[in-house]
Amino acid sequence: MKTSNRITQHLTPLAGLVSAWGKRTPRERRLLIAMLLFLIGTFMYFVAYQPAQTTRQKWLQDLPVLRNELAQMTQLIEQQKIQPTRNNTPTTQTALDAALPPLLMRAQLDRNKIAMQWTSPQELRISIRDSNYRMTMNALAEITQSFNLTVIGLTLSATEPFTQGQANLTLDWRLP
Repeated sequence: MKTSNRITQHLTPLAGLVSAWGKRTPRERRLLIAMLLFLIGTFMYFVAYQPAQTTRQKWLQDLPVLRNELAQMTQLIEQQKIQPTRNNTPTTQTALDAALPPLLMRAQLDRNKIAMQWTSPQELRISIRDSNYRMTMNALAEITQSFNLTVIGLTLSATEPFTQGQANLTLDWRLP
């Protein structure tokens, strides 16, 4: 019999709580239930509601600042998109003729080995003789990006081991 009582006690760990609850008067039970609900409500307020409200208020304060920063960044991006074409794109053939040689010189290409010829008002041919292949390609990439030029023809020939070569480039140029 003693073993079955121990098993029963282990199977029902809340038995003592249930028997204590049964001994309480209805008034005491209502008071305990009210206190338990108050404690649960207080716990929920401090653990869930108050942090959520605090975070929400902080977000509401930060939102106008973040929107303002976004507008400034968007404006800067738009200015950056416009700026290179406005500042770097020559508006005449003469201006383009003047702007290209310094760029080619920065690319360490010999000016005497570069020939530029306008074949039409919107077509420019650039020939580069006996130059370093990598420097030539870097210069051509910078020309097309810096001046909004479109490559409509490119002929490259290189001597082994492909460090020296010639480039013939035909560019399409439009006034901005």
